[in-house]
Amino acid sequence: MNNVIPRIMQPTDSYVRCYPRLVELANQQLDKQFWTSTEMKVELDRMQMLYVLSPSQLHAIKFVLNLFLKYELMVGDFWKETVAKTFPRPEVKLVSSVIDMVERAIHAEFYDQLNKQLGLDTDEHYIAYTKDPELAERVQWLDNVLDGEDKVLATIIFSMTETCLLFSSFSILKSFQSNGYNLIPVTVRGTNQSSIDEDLHGQISAEIINTYYSEMGSSLKQDKERLNAVMEAIQYAYSHECKIIDMAILEDSLNGVKKQEFKEMVKHRFNIFANRLGLDNVFEIGECSIIDWFEKNTYAYKVVDFFTPGMGMEYETAWDETGFTKAWE
Repeated sequence: MNNVIPRIMQPTDSYVRCYPRLVELANQQLDKQFWTSTEMKVELDRMQMLYVLSPSQLHAIKFVLNLFLKYELMVGDFWKETVAKTFPRPEVKLVSSVIDMVERAIHAEFYDQLNKQLGLDTDEHYIAYTKDPELAERVQWLDNVLDGEDKVLATIIFSMTETCLLFSSFSILKSFQSNGYNLIPVTVRGTNQSSIDEDLHGQISAEIINTYYSEMGSSLKQDKERLNAVMEAIQYAYSHECKIIDMAILEDSLNGVKKQEFKEMVKHRFNIFANRLGLDNVFEIGECSIIDWFEKNTYAYKVVDFFTPGMGMEYETAWDETGFTKAWE
């Protein structure tokens, strides 16, 4: 297996499309899911953040922001510097450049708006994770994974970041617009958009990895050495996500959701990650109401209302008559 170089890892000067699915997914990001950070008027949430939220609610928001910006920049760099160079095909370079732009110019900018509204746009805050042992360990682990010599393995585990690791924090933020809560609506709308994007990026990385193994005439399930490394990474990442949830949620529940349910949501996302790579479920899922409302208020149609802060997600610059009609199906 080591002596074979699959086509997806072979450089080419041609622009012939051999991987149309990757181009399709790149266009989905641009045509169906595109948004900008400036469309989300986070300042409209400022008064609620400062004067309505309880101390424990505000703590949860500030805590997850500690890692968001660092992750978005790290992920963007990995697509550009590692994925596009490990799989140097035009389609991979295309989709990597799109994702790098989204992570750096949209996601990072959106979450930095929140930092600014909370007065956290300081040198001390931006490097605060280095002073917290739990956060620093998490970032260092991910750094070590991404810097490993086996770039295929690094890409596999990296795709776990897109598919799983941010979703506990997404769940925490989205709980402010669930279970009868109607708080920080603009922040949650941006979180909805981010979670849709990250899930798409996870699909793209899985498509690249599955294509690699298909061209090798194998599968991750058969690649025992890498499979063992991936299983170890999942267990480590899950336990660390649990630590992060315990640190972010100071009480037994947040916004009517038990702390354990946030942990069950993480298990659910790890199973999605495994399934996309042709693997069986890794975890049994306990009681978790989040799975239901997370999907509904992320993907459901949202009517734009003049009196609703921020923006909806139901617009496309390329709609024709047929496309407009389909929006009502």
